[in-house]
Amino acid sequence: MVWLSRGICALVVAASLTVLGCAGMAEYPLGIPSSSSPKFYASMEAVAAKHGMQISRHAESLNIETEDGEWLQYMQRNGVIVLVVVANTDGLSDDQIELRKSDLRKLSDELVREARQTAAEASAFD
Repeated sequence: MVWLSRGICALVVAASLTVLGCAGMAEYPLGIPSSSSPKFYASMEAVAAKHGMQISRHAESLNIETEDGEWLQYMQRNGVIVLVVVANTDGLSDDQIELRKSDLRKLSDELVREARQTAAEASAFD
């Protein structure tokens, strides 16, 4: 049953990307090697769950849905983990969309910082 809900989450994310187009998306490299992804994803899952966010974990990505229905997607690309933010863009001006993407990046930075603090004791990051 878990695989079904994760599959549905993946479809929702894919559909969101199609509907939103590129305006609400931005990609940021995190400087964390892909080899750290199992421990990184586990730490981020714990932090996101602590904050009541929805989580969809896949072999090469971790997708976190915020309270506002926006997405933080952590993916393995070119040997590193990158963050892809997917902001809601309905009715927003270009400046407001850029602000939403910036806010999502800041939220991710806070979550990663919290995950690093939690994981430092367990040596979860390489």
